[in-house]
Amino acid sequence: MRQRMSLAAGLIGLLLSASVSTAINWSWEDPWLSFDGQGLTLVLDRQSGPDIAFHSGGQMRYLYKVGGSWIENAAGQSADGLPGLAIDSADLPAITHANGNYLYYNHKDGGGWHSEFVDTCTWGNWSGQWARTCFDSLNRPHIAYDVNIGSRPLKCGYRDSNGWHLSIASYWSAGGSPCLQFGGFDLDSDGHPHLLHFFDSSGVQRLDYVRWDGYQWQREIVEASFPLAHGCDLVLDASDNPHIVYNSEVTDDLKYAYRDRGGWHIETVDATGDVGDFPSIKLDYAGEPRVSYFDATNGNVKYAYHDATGWHEERTAPNSVDTQLSEFSQLLLVLGRAQVAQS
Repeated sequence: MRQRMSLAAGLIGLLLSASVSTAINWSWEDPWLSFDGQGLTLVLDRQSGPDIAFHSGGQMRYLYKVGGSWIENAAGQSADGLPGLAIDSADLPAITHANGNYLYYNHKDGGGWHSEFVDTCTWGNWSGQWARTCFDSLNRPHIAYDVNIGSRPLKCGYRDSNGWHLSIASYWSAGGSPCLQFGGFDLDSDGHPHLLHFFDSSGVQRLDYVRWDGYQWQREIVEASFPLAHGCDLVLDASDNPHIVYNSEVTDDLKYAYRDRGGWHIETVDATGDVGDFPSIKLDYAGEPRVSYFDATNGNVKYAYHDATGWHEERTAPNSVDTQLSEFSQLLLVLGRAQVAQS
């Protein structure tokens, strides 16, 4: 895994319709930082402004844009791994992250940042490094994370007035463990969590889709023979059907899959060179998938979109942008605006 990371938020590009095939004119901004950031996560606030969480020098940081200026501030105590950033209904940020052997939930209000302990998750071997956060329609935070203790479960939970309610979504099975490394996390229309993650058990590696049906966790295997690769992501459509992207470690391709009543349907998005690391997926207003991902062969962050004629790919930045050191890309679509972050 690439250790040195720079921070950049690549902004702009209007998607006029689902069938547009002309290339987007991408522009890039580099929020000035006095140090390199690690574990970057990007979301949009209610004004469609970019908000970024990352850690640097062992401390959690929060970066957001007001007008034409980037503002950076500390967001709680020291941090490890990839933070899970989300924006609540009041347009306030919340970040879930590991700190040593513990998982914390940091949230901001008019009085500043507040931090609370959530769970114990021995840091190391992916544990607690890949946290995810999102809010349901009642403005309750939901989180997903991995734990390197006992049965080494992948856990999910939410917080209400009575505190945190945590459950095991997937668990260790002799010789391996689930892993949320760059996995997908989304809530359906009932507020139930859906997860996409790698699973490694007794030498069997696969890609699993797990969802809570209101009574128990349901697991489906997307690909039964799937070596641990560099990233996967998940988004649900208006009918709560999952759409996913992931990198195939065997072929070094970017794959897209969706599930409907007929089961899972898998397509190859890009097979040119070593592509597909650290993908991110969103659906546009027509329900068509849009994907950002890393092209390791050419050192580019790429963008792909699907329309009636198939898949189309384009480069989002010239080689002069520091994509050779990219850790991952993250794509957002709001009101037709495409935004990509690279770390």
